[in-house]
Amino acid sequence: MSNPFRSALFACAAALLAGAASAAVVAYDYVTLEVPDGWSRLDERAMAVFASPDGALTVTVLTRLGDDDPDDALESFVEAAEAGDRAAARGEAEEVHEEPFELWRQETATRLSDGRIVRRLYESADAAGTATIVAVSGEQAAWDRDGADARAMLASLFVAAPDAAPPPALAVDALPGDGGIEGLYMATGRRSFLAAATRAWTEGERTEVLLFDPLGEVYRGAPRRLDATAFEACAGAQAWRCGRYRIEGAEINLRWADGTTERRTFAEDGVELRLGGRSYRRAPARSANPEGLYEARDDFNAGLAGAAGAKASVRFQDDGRILIEGFESFRAAHAGGFASGASAGGRFKVDGRSMSLVYVRGASEVLGFAEFPDSDGALILLGGMVFERR
Repeated sequence: MSNPFRSALFACAAALLAGAASAAVVAYDYVTLEVPDGWSRLDERAMAVFASPDGALTVTVLTRLGDDDPDDALESFVEAAEAGDRAAARGEAEEVHEEPFELWRQETATRLSDGRIVRRLYESADAAGTATIVAVSGEQAAWDRDGADARAMLASLFVAAPDAAPPPALAVDALPGDGGIEGLYMATGRRSFLAAATRAWTEGERTEVLLFDPLGEVYRGAPRRLDATAFEACAGAQAWRCGRYRIEGAEINLRWADGTTERRTFAEDGVELRLGGRSYRRAPARSANPEGLYEARDDFNAGLAGAAGAKASVRFQDDGRILIEGFESFRAAHAGGFASGASAGGRFKVDGRSMSLVYVRGASEVLGFAEFPDSDGALILLGGMVFERR
């Protein structure tokens, strides 16, 4: 049986040879689309989100949204996504095509509470009775700069049957001169995103994380561990997180396993990296063990809060004991989210960028541990999750 993903890859290769704009075919679940050079994937774990070079325009892909017809799925999704905003303009949903999959489109303009106008374009696709939504969102200035690229991505969209296997991600070849940076670097800022739990547009604090190995490997996102294990575990559906980097004068060349490439302006100043005009600060060396109560904050949109809105917290005591509420282990939290009434206790020990937990019941975990730069320990990254001191 032919693989539709492989056909999409061949089609993209032919376009590139014909002189089309440089782009890479990227697979997410059963969807492929061509991502232009310079665009990057963000660490939004319940969906795939691609951002323009300056981050102001985003393309969000959500899959497996039920078995509604695509026009019905589009209507209900837009209503939920923009429920908290005032409609400045809302176009009618229109059918784009029926083959090789049914596709509907709708454009909106919404006025946010602070008066800004955000333009959004939604597409709803159906393949084998499964709904898929793609949403492009940004202010008019972002559309003016990068709207042509975003529309080209939508035009390249291919939706296969949900049981179709995506093409394997390929390891990124090493190049002479790769490497030169070491450590965990973080950038924080407010931006708009679709919340995993409600699928409504929300504006809030988001964290971007890059883990650099001095020999040339780079990991994007927050891994559960902050050592070589992060790169070893980067395979399959998570392969897009791994790549290699090379500093080329005033630029850094980031080459990712999903086939995308980012060339960003680059400058290094002590504990700060300037990548594409954005500041990434290096996580400081541990100064002391964490103490007190920390609550989980879903900076990576994993949808960790369960259906009942269960919260999670970690309490570090000065005698080395740890009390966990809302989940029984970090492994369980990542697999199934938080659960009311779940809890665990044990002991912890911090060693550099690792924290070892030994639970009372006998199980153990080794987790990546880091303080946020300039937070004085109020924000920590633990096991790939963000916790804030209360």
